[in-house]
Amino acid sequence: MKTRTIQRHSRATRLERQTVSLIIPARNEGAVLHRLLNSVSRLKDSATLRLAEVIVVDASSTDDTAELAREAGCRVVHAPAGNVSISRNTGARAARGDILAFVDADCELPANWLTDVCGLVAEREVAAAGGVMAVPPCDAPWVERIWFDVGNRVAPEKAESPNTRASWLPSFNLAVKAFDFNRVGGFDESLKTCEDVDLSLRLAECGELRCLNVAPVRHHGESKTVAEFFRRESWRAGGTLQLLCEHRGNVREWISFLVSPSAIVVSTLAFTTGVIMLFQSLMDGQSFLPFAAAMLFVMAPYLVLSLLRRIPVQRLPSSCVLLWIYSIARCWGMVYNSSRVARRPLAVSD
Repeated sequence: MKTRTIQRHSRATRLERQTVSLIIPARNEGAVLHRLLNSVSRLKDSATLRLAEVIVVDASSTDDTAELAREAGCRVVHAPAGNVSISRNTGARAARGDILAFVDADCELPANWLTDVCGLVAEREVAAAGGVMAVPPCDAPWVERIWFDVGNRVAPEKAESPNTRASWLPSFNLAVKAFDFNRVGGFDESLKTCEDVDLSLRLAECGELRCLNVAPVRHHGESKTVAEFFRRESWRAGGTLQLLCEHRGNVREWISFLVSPSAIVVSTLAFTTGVIMLFQSLMDGQSFLPFAAAMLFVMAPYLVLSLLRRIPVQRLPSSCVLLWIYSIARCWGMVYNSSRVARRPLAVSD
């Protein structure tokens, strides 16, 4: 009881200072870092919240990343080349702020991000918060625009309120209490991806996770082409499988993972089956029943999307194509990485 009282007092004392350390993991980001730093220079302070430092974690870059950061007045710390979790944890250990704000180098922050996102984290019951992803520009590649649209429909609660409770927060922009971050042990450096979901699951034990619709962040690092999208989703599938094994005792997360992807996979299989049946029916030209069944199967993804994700009718064709590619990439990534994950020792669930 005494220990718990001391911890609560320590947490309250730290929050009264309300200083923010902005941490930017970077490896060879010289071509894009200036956009983020320009947006950081426009961040607004408040009477009770201020940006104390900007830390650029240089992960053994071979370009001018570190030099550009120093010229902009940032504090540069060095981390070994590795995954982004190593860089973020390195920055967190060097940070002095009460709130740790992690932002990827290929982002641009709105002027209200500090006051709204970090200001929300300063509230006692909130452990972490982040801004939603900004709408891609009209000239963005169709892959980026459609996947943004599908992603918003996957989590419709994010668009219904300026400040909603979330089950997990992406790490491309993430503000968290330093006290809580250190308490849960930071990012898991053994995960090659999905490290933000893993951290969110642990932070949820400390307080609420909040997503802000009023502080949209432009993320320039989204997939632009089908090939890039396929490679990235295949890579993420391995991390997702590893994450599920690490948190195998969390039944709620298993269910939330399985429900939506299962609908996607089922609709993908239905679509593929329908195309085959349709082709055979057209070649045969004698039976109407296989043709009708084929059309029903082809329409399955449209029905799934319209019911589960409320995709506008005019965007259904391109959304289905991208989800078809997503399903194949995820299935391939799961199969390819399953043997590697199986050889890893599993974490013991509490």
